[in-house]
Amino acid sequence: MKTIPDRWIVITVDSPEFGTFDRVLAGWYGGYTGSDSWQINSGIAKAAEYEDRWEFDGYSGSVYVCYKHAYGLTGLTRSILESLIEKSRGFVTINVNEDYGDE
Repeated sequence: MKTIPDRWIVITVDSPEFGTFDRVLAGWYGGYTGSDSWQINSGIAKAAEYEDRWEFDGYSGSVYVCYKHAYGLTGLTRSILESLIEKSRGFVTINVNEDYGDE
């Protein structure tokens, strides 16, 4: 299944137990009648760059189609990222991987 987020970034997780790996942090705007939502993929197994987008194959079989112009965070995903970084201190290191951003 292909997933197309409204906004996205790639985070790099460095874990003493599992090593270093990248994941997509994706967000969607809920609009007038809905709530914003977010997901983190299972990990990037393969990344393919196109002129206008990145396509990330996840370990679970999902494919995230991430348009370069949509690189960045929503208000919700910014809050989620800050919480993940804070709660993971001492266990793993989480950083934003800028290699995939819009040129």
